Amino acid sequence: MENKKVLVVDDEEKVASLIAKNLEMQGFKVTRALSGREAVSKAKMFLPDLILLDIILPDMDGSEVVQKLKRNAETRSIAVIFLSGIVTQEEGAPDSEVQVGGEPYPALPKPFTIQQLLGKIEQVLANFS
Repeated sequence: MENKKVLVVDDEEKVASLIAKNLEMQGFKVTRALSGREAVSKAKMFLPDLILLDIILPDMDGSEVVQKLKRNAETRSIAVIFLSGIVTQEEGAPDSEVQVGGEPYPALPKPFTIQQLLGKIEQVLANFS
């Protein structure tokens, strides 16, 4: 996973910072965004391999961010994992996902451990390559 680029999008600066620091310690190149507009802009400039995207953002929700990215040729192939307190996963149930425009996207319910996050990232990037 070393040298993979990740954009962390969360309106809670402490959460975004904590996730970014943990990913950097694992060898990822990380940048952060605190809003949907900033996420779209940074995705176009940074061209990450993966976006960790909160669903509830102050200016647009995560599904709107994904829809904007999918309409752009440069950003449409970026992998996305939704991170949110509004997504739940039943014990023993299959992985959580969020539907955007009829497409399923993996989701990780908050709160999560860094090990759960790293496992989900590894799974998504392996399937996305």
